[in-house]
Amino acid sequence: SGGQRQRVALGRAMVRKAGVFLLDEPLSNLDAKLREHMRVELVRLHKSLDTTTIYVTHDQTEAMTMATKIVLLEDGKVQQVGVPSEFYDRPQNLFVAGFIGSPTMNVFHGQMENDLFKADDDLFTVEPNEQDKKKLQTYDGKRVVLGIRSERFLAGKAPKNQITVKIDVIEMLGKEQLLNCAFPNGKECVISEPGYFEYAIDEAHNFHLDTAGLHFFSEETQERIN
Repeated sequence: SGGQRQRVALGRAMVRKAGVFLLDEPLSNLDAKLREHMRVELVRLHKSLDTTTIYVTHDQTEAMTMATKIVLLEDGKVQQVGVPSEFYDRPQNLFVAGFIGSPTMNVFHGQMENDLFKADDDLFTVEPNEQDKKKLQTYDGKRVVLGIRSERFLAGKAPKNQITVKIDVIEMLGKEQLLNCAFPNGKECVISEPGYFEYAIDEAHNFHLDTAGLHFFSEETQERIN
């Protein structure tokens, strides 16, 4: 089987006691369940051997769950280097923000005006927290992209930073559910909420944005601002 061949290949490499291992997409041909098992097995092997391992993959799940340090490349250029949590919590540009994370980070184009982010088509207005305001001071009147992860939308009304969207599709995953929503102009976003919350398709709901979880990027350079 594919899994047995993978184990044999790894065994042959490791008996050589090399100083560095290079694994080029070793799990790409396995089915999902076996791939999940092999991820854990490889992490255990790496821990026991304590040998530097360079692992090449296009699978973000493998990168995020197995790596102690990630180097993300696009067209041969390094986009970011760091530990997995940094890629999720502080992506350095829009490419990284869109590549890491499932569901993909929601992004909204707009402009900074008087310390407020105003999304295009008057979708919503957000007042960043004080720390982000300082970073955004030089962007007043400039084009900015706001990014927000699905779990950073909070259910219910709020005095500010609120959106109203219609639920199009609900993906129930058990402990959480992904709400595929649409703004009045058709702009889509994905919001994740606990699985025990009750929602229905075609309902309109209010959510507000957690300002501690906002990512701001320059529209011109696509680099992170905050």
